[in-house]
Amino acid sequence: MQELLKFLLTVLIASLGGFLGKKLHFPGGLLVGAMVFVAAFHLLTGMGKFYSSVRVALQIFSGAMVGSRIGKEELRDMKSLWKAVLVLIASMVFLDLAFATLLSLFAGLSFETSLFAAAPGSSQDMTIMSADFGADVGMVAILQVCRLILIYLFIPPLIRFLDRRETGQITEKKKAAAQREGLSVWRKSLFLMLLAGTAGGMILYFLKVNAGAMIGSMIGSTLYCVKLGKQRYPKLLKSVLQILSGAYVGMRLNREILSEPQKLLFPVLVMLFGIFAFTFLTSALIRRLAKTDRCTAMLASTPGGIQEMSLLSDELGADTPKVAVMHTARNMSVVLLFPLLIQALISLVDAFSG
Repeated sequence: MQELLKFLLTVLIASLGGFLGKKLHFPGGLLVGAMVFVAAFHLLTGMGKFYSSVRVALQIFSGAMVGSRIGKEELRDMKSLWKAVLVLIASMVFLDLAFATLLSLFAGLSFETSLFAAAPGSSQDMTIMSADFGADVGMVAILQVCRLILIYLFIPPLIRFLDRRETGQITEKKKAAAQREGLSVWRKSLFLMLLAGTAGGMILYFLKVNAGAMIGSMIGSTLYCVKLGKQRYPKLLKSVLQILSGAYVGMRLNREILSEPQKLLFPVLVMLFGIFAFTFLTSALIRRLAKTDRCTAMLASTPGGIQEMSLLSDELGADTPKVAVMHTARNMSVVLLFPLLIQALISLVDAFSG
């Protein structure tokens, strides 16, 4: 009962922060406001609580939100993304090597720790994998969480600042397009789409696929919408998803992360520079290859969580399906390719140092 009360209090704090962020017109205000308030609350009181099962539900409903936007035309457009995906993967490898080298040379971290700390993948996956390679698991976890927090604090306002006019135009165009298409608002249709998304999400979740709950939900809801028509996703549900996602990220910031600020200062600055470099360089290439707007290209290139970036994309008026597909490809390639690449690099470094 006490744990439930802590969870409800955490959600209340997240809601207050989220609606304040929204009221102040901060880009991604619901998610970022919830994240900041919950992080502060948990650091000051230690009373924050977030259930892992809620995270799975968030992934399923976020995946369904993406799928609700994908009809036959959008599905055909996805074929044009393969070049952009290849560029994204190549950029990840190059920039991970570059910034891991900086961390290793100037921050006193081992090469193994630096590679996993700088890798643009799921923070949980990178932390778990790093243990098998003899890396400093605690430092990997801390720097991965710092990366996510820096992304959600700085990238949305940067995109809005750089692309204010274009983002507004895209949002208005999308609203007008939705009205023209007459998206289904039948409660029964929405319920069936969510049911299809839940089924797909649970299948991949139990198969232990990386980010399986969200990817499976995207697939299930997309199949429904391609067959029976796109759905209008409830605005209230989107707001709830952003607030709870912000609460989850905020809970990742704990006292251990802030216990040795002098030790973290240089790695965090390198991480921040790396995020901006990765986002700007990769988005410039993706914008040309995928023929998309700047907002969509930048969000697709930002190495954040697939769920959070999809929610931010929806709020900022970007092409959410493309953003979600690009992040899914990034997530899967990191999990499949990076362990092999890192093992080869470590062996190479050991051979030269020996």
